[in-house]
Amino acid sequence: MPVMTTARINAFLAEPRIAHLVTIHPNQSPHVSPVWYAYSNGQFEIFSDRNYRKVKNINENYLTALSIAGETEPYEYISVEGHMTINTDHVKERGVFIAKRYQGGEQAEFFISKYFDAETSVILTLSPTKFISWTSD
Repeated sequence: MPVMTTARINAFLAEPRIAHLVTIHPNQSPHVSPVWYAYSNGQFEIFSDRNYRKVKNINENYLTALSIAGETEPYEYISVEGHMTINTDHVKERGVFIAKRYQGGEQAEFFISKYFDAETSVILTLSPTKFISWTSD
C-alpha cells in the first residue's frame, strides 16, 4: 500500500479539506459529522459546541476517528484514530484560526461570531494513536 511521505501528509493536511469525525453513540453505534479542522504539532483541532451530539458522545467515550480524503488525482486519504479532549481555553481565537483556513479573515471572524457562545463553545483536540495515509501516486 503506497503511503504518503511526511512532507506530503503535512501539505495535504494544510489544505482546507472537509474531514469526517466519527464518535460513538451511547448505544455503541457510530455517529459521523463533517467538520473543519486545523492540524498542528501532531494534533487536530475542531471548533464545536457542548450541545452537539458529537461532543455529548465524546463526553461518554473519548475514542474517535477522523477521515480526510482528496477528491482529485492523485487520490489520497488520511485516517486517524485517537483520544479526543474537550477544551475551553481560547475557544473563540482557536475557532477563528480554524475558520480562516476555510473562509479567510473577515468571513472567518463573522462565521465564528455567529456560532460562538462563551458558555457552550469548545475546541475538540484529537491526539492520534493510529495514523494511516494512502496515495495513488
